[in-house]
Order: sequence, then structure tokens, then C-alpha cells
Amino acid sequence: MTELEGATQAQAPGRFGFDEAELALHRAESYLVLDRGAEGRACAESSVAACLPGTPGWAAASLILAQAEVRDAPQDAEQRGHDVLERVPAARLRSTARARLQQLDARLTARGATSRGLTERLHALPAPIDAHGRATS
Repeated sequence: MTELEGATQAQAPGRFGFDEAELALHRAESYLVLDRGAEGRACAESSVAACLPGTPGWAAASLILAQAEVRDAPQDAEQRGHDVLERVPAARLRSTARARLQQLDARLTARGATSRGLTERLHALPAPIDAHGRATS
């Protein structure tokens, strides 16, 4: 955090470096592990705001935000999962996004808050592909 705060705009990491959006994402995940949902939600919102919609970083931040919303706003959390599935083509969903979608679905299911729509969409996803276009499972 100190390094990012001290960086000038020209020095700030970007596309291939560790930036503020990524830091906020990891902080949000840490807060969720510690069951500190309000802090996790705030960090995830910051990360989402710093990302371009439809990008892998945006998908990651959106799904962490959705997980933070499960307790207090499960309908919003589920809708956020659907939004990621609508904006990011299945072939472009990273393995981490797929894992976060599964975690979101599990959290919603555990709270009895899923409409089954998200679960069904996740089961209908095609298998991930590798760099050569072959299914990995």
C-alpha cells in the first residue's frame, strides 16, 4: 500500500503490474475470509469502480463483491453473478472467475437464497478451453 501511495502516475503499475484495483480485490478477499463483510464490500466496490466492465479484473471484483453481498443482499449478489455471465463470454471466463462463480453459488445455496437460475447457468457452461482451443475437462 505504501508503494502504491508513493507512486506517481507515470510510475504506477498498470496492465501488467500490481495496481490499486488488484490490491483492493485482494483486500476484499481477505476481509471475506475474516468474516468482515462490510470492509470486504467496500474494498470490492473500490476494485469494481477501478476496472473496465467486461474485463477479467472487473469479473473478479464483481464476483468478490457479490460474495460480500450474500449475507445482506442475496438477490443483488445473484444478479451480479448473472451480470458477469452475460458480459463475459463463457470461452473468456478465467478459471479464477469460474471458481468465484462456484463459491458464490455455494454461499447463496447455503443461505437458501438462490433461485436455482445461477446454479443452472453454471452447470450449462461449456468446459474451459486451453490455449490451443481444446476443452480442458
